[in-house]
Amino acid sequence: SSAPVEQTELHRVLKLMEEWNIQPNEITYEIIITRFTQVRRLELALQYLAQLGLAGLSPTLNTASAVISAAADMGFPRLALDLALAFEETSIRRLDGEVWVDVLISCAEALYVSAAFE
Repeated sequence: SSAPVEQTELHRVLKLMEEWNIQPNEITYEIIITRFTQVRRLELALQYLAQLGLAGLSPTLNTASAVISAAADMGFPRLALDLALAFEETSIRRLDGEVWVDVLISCAEALYVSAAFE
């Protein structure tokens, strides 16, 4: 799989940026975070999302959508819902309907599984 090689390259670039005192901006964070969601590394995507906020930046619509959809797809409906609501409360942009469908499907699946075991 190419994911570990890509992650190693990504970490190398981030380290160089740090050494040269180059601060990531919203687009840099978008590239990093969406890449982690594509390889299903949600925990790393969330860490960088937190760093973005600490840096005083706001996630782009693409960044928020990628993390929310990944959380929903990986079976974390509550996290996906919380992230979606937080994004919409703090942003002038609105999430696409597709992202909300991902969240709703994840919530419905979780409720179905939970009801099946009661």
